[in-house]
Amino acid sequence: MSLVGSIVFILFALPFLAIGIFVLSLSAASFYTAWQSVRSTVHSSVTDPVSPSEAPDSGHAVVTGRVTPHPQSGHTVAPFSGTDAIGYQYQMDQQTDDVGWWTVVDGGYTAPFELEGAVGRLTVDPDGAAPDIVRDSKSTLEGDQELPPRARERLGECEGFEFDSRQLEARAVDEPRRYEEGVLESGETVYVYGKITSGDGVAGGSDSGDDNEQVTGKRIDGSTSRMFRLQRNSPEGITPEDKQEAKSVGQSVFIGLLTLAFGGIFVGVAGSMLVPAVRGLIGI
Repeated sequence: MSLVGSIVFILFALPFLAIGIFVLSLSAASFYTAWQSVRSTVHSSVTDPVSPSEAPDSGHAVVTGRVTPHPQSGHTVAPFSGTDAIGYQYQMDQQTDDVGWWTVVDGGYTAPFELEGAVGRLTVDPDGAAPDIVRDSKSTLEGDQELPPRARERLGECEGFEFDSRQLEARAVDEPRRYEEGVLESGETVYVYGKITSGDGVAGGSDSGDDNEQVTGKRIDGSTSRMFRLQRNSPEGITPEDKQEAKSVGQSVFIGLLTLAFGGIFVGVAGSMLVPAVRGLIGI
């Protein structure tokens, strides 16, 4: 192969090589996400829950206690019911003749809160993650009915809520809608799985004045946890949340395999062009 031909082959192969490496990096990220999910799910299932006062100084753990509002952040408000809450989940479905019921929008949010035990408490910052709770409040409105104006305003103010084409399409269809909501209220007992850190916990603690309460100086931070989970039931054994997590793991593995195949094709094509081109350059 001539010098010019070798250079042309190399220039032509480089985009294929770059695309292949990029796609393979996506594959690695998908497999890593799946591994982290499996690792965290297994760890949370076999770890015994502890109270805030017994929580370790570092690492991931399951801590159980009663939720109370954080002194600075306070409550959040559930969109449909307007209930003062620590966290919530919501979903809006619509019925159409061609596809039946389909989800227009869903989401959730949890405000920072304090997890209180018999003799201790710590701060939990879920980083906005929705609680794993059942949406047990359901109502259906006919096509000529609408949510109250204040409920529509609260829905629009929900963390992470954005109108997209599905929602715009739903507004134009005169069909029944179903509204589902789950609310986590102050005083409920929950189980929290996440990464525990020390030194910047409940900054001053509670104003209750109870001498039996101890500020642990620890916090669970959702943003630094490999997996964060907030639920009413103990994560021991197989839970509905584990089944949902298994579905997510399956999706990550599928995406990883798919991108691995495509990345391998691009790298293979690049290699088939680069090898003879490099040999031509060095005169082999």
